[in-house]
Amino acid sequence: MTELTEDIKSCVIREFIPNDGDLRIFTVGYKAIGAMKRTPKRGDFRSNVSQGGSAKRFDLKDYPAIKKLQKKLPK
Repeated sequence: MTELTEDIKSCVIREFIPNDGDLRIFTVGYKAIGAMKRTPKRGDFRSNVSQGGSAKRFDLKDYPAIKKLQKKLPK
């Protein structure tokens, strides 16, 4: 680990939690206006589209509990 971080000033190490991607919620003025579901390519864990993952529209109307999270954002 010393060799890996020798030139790095800071680093975050987190436990890997298996998952099937992530959600990106787009907000304007603390209001959720849209979302996308990012999915990693087969055999990878990264959901980044630039790394081969895919992104699809995610309809927040079908998931009101997720949209309701906007009310908990700090203003």
